[in-house]
Amino acid sequence: MIRQSVMGTMPFYCSALPDLDPVWQIDEQFSIRSRDISRGYEAVPITCVNGVDNEPCPDNFKYVPESCVTSPLNIDKDITRLQHCGCADDCASSSCMCAQLSLRCWYDSDGRLPLDFCQFEPPVLFECNHACSCWRSCRNRVVQNGLRVRLQLFRTEKMGWGVRAVQDIPQGTFVCEYVGEIIRDTEADKRENDSFLFTLDNKVGFPVRTCDFQTGQRTSRVSG
Repeated sequence: MIRQSVMGTMPFYCSALPDLDPVWQIDEQFSIRSRDISRGYEAVPITCVNGVDNEPCPDNFKYVPESCVTSPLNIDKDITRLQHCGCADDCASSSCMCAQLSLRCWYDSDGRLPLDFCQFEPPVLFECNHACSCWRSCRNRVVQNGLRVRLQLFRTEKMGWGVRAVQDIPQGTFVCEYVGEIIRDTEADKRENDSFLFTLDNKVGFPVRTCDFQTGQRTSRVSG
């Protein structure tokens, strides 16, 4: 659920490299329910498997790759008002205006957050946007490039559906955005059941919370 009127996102980053449990491996015991729950909207397919029961792939949600608006909101999308940089390089220098808003350009050459990134009071990450002079491939563009790791929707024995990685994810790697329907607080209060707010959502609407959960939320701004 996103209850804000600003165009910000809350991306998930991997905070450690966990040991993969053997049960996470894809094998013949898992029945594939969907080849791609994103319906091709992501660069990497997100499969759906069930090795627990006969439950089909959930269909009570609509997958959306970015936050959507379903009611009138005053969101300023005027590109001329965006803070932007005039860089001609990869935005790795200290003179990059967008990087200065984030204190520095935190992403390394692989698009990961460094080990010295503050996990307890992380700064807001301001990425370059359409108004910037830099190339689309500059270093300060990670979240906006979308999903790049392999995720899978799977059926659990006691907690319903969850999302897991089916590859090793190095620490500091961007995993995915938390997106959904953007509404006002007043609209949210009108709805009797808050779970409805998750019907327009994406893969992180299904995370399974465990004691060794290795991802964390970071706030990133791309469009202002």
